[in-house]
Amino acid sequence: MTDLKTLAGRMALDAARWSGSSTLARRTTRPFGAIFTLHHVSPCPVSNFPPNGHLSIHPNFLRDVIRHLKSSGCDIVDLDEAVSRIEDRRHDRFFAAFTLDDGYVDNADHAAPVFRDEAVPYAIFVSPGLSDGKILPWWEVAESVVMACDHVVLPWRPGQAIDTSAKPAKRRVFDDISIHLTTICPERLVADTAWRLAEMNAGLTPAPRSRVMDWDRLAELARDPLATIGAHSMTHPRLARLCDDEAYAEIALSRHVIAERLGTMPRHFAYPYGSTSACGEREFAMAATAGYRAAYTTRLHALTPARSRQMQALPRLSLNGYYQDVRHVDVLMSGLPGLWKDVR
Repeated sequence: MTDLKTLAGRMALDAARWSGSSTLARRTTRPFGAIFTLHHVSPCPVSNFPPNGHLSIHPNFLRDVIRHLKSSGCDIVDLDEAVSRIEDRRHDRFFAAFTLDDGYVDNADHAAPVFRDEAVPYAIFVSPGLSDGKILPWWEVAESVVMACDHVVLPWRPGQAIDTSAKPAKRRVFDDISIHLTTICPERLVADTAWRLAEMNAGLTPAPRSRVMDWDRLAELARDPLATIGAHSMTHPRLARLCDDEAYAEIALSRHVIAERLGTMPRHFAYPYGSTSACGEREFAMAATAGYRAAYTTRLHALTPARSRQMQALPRLSLNGYYQDVRHVDVLMSGLPGLWKDVR
């Protein structure tokens, strides 16, 4: 069942398309490209629950987006070519690039075959800590726990078992976990807290679909001539919550670890979470100092003259599991969502 928030979002995107607002936005913002960000690509159906459903799209939707872009005359390029066009201000042909964050196993199983079938390049941003298995993606742990348990114990509330037998309660507890780990828990303790959350609730670690590729699988994928491997920090923290030395180490060390494990020095970096609360001018400067050619946020903008001036702060458009319709992708590429954010 679709919840009211998602339904309202879909209606707003449809209204923007049919009213002509997206066409007007395109004339105002003058978009010349788009960098898409994805996480999971899986044939498993997506609903508004589990809570990470927005992070997963179906392989058929990915294929539909690619074919829609091609039929529209869009060039689909790799990140190096995208950056070259931005730097050279080659705005004569609209272009797009595809990126995937975290390096989930389903990227190799279900996304890569689509990209190969369509002869489309793609980039995967990986965090060595996740690939080593030393840290758990807390959002996946939280989902596994609330989905599987009728009573959940939280590490910061020991001894109190919260009833999660009903779906609304599961949502509330997932939100509670998210808020605690992203705003209250010190960033350096998030990884340990995620492990404790798993251990205190029957040892529930992320479900199989949430598994991150290990180095052997990444090495196999890196041999694909269509693939680019980028860095995504060492342990996937909110960099803005770290001190200078810790933040820089996350950004710079991940580059060298990936080069050592896979044999190629990453040229591109994606900020974990990527929002305004997770990265800013300090982190952008650090990415430049660390030697990355370009770095990417998750700020919801198409590539426009105003949004492509800083190569270490390039925006990306999310392909969201709750909005799997190519018409919605057209609205995103028009620049309207970013324009709306600017005038709020």
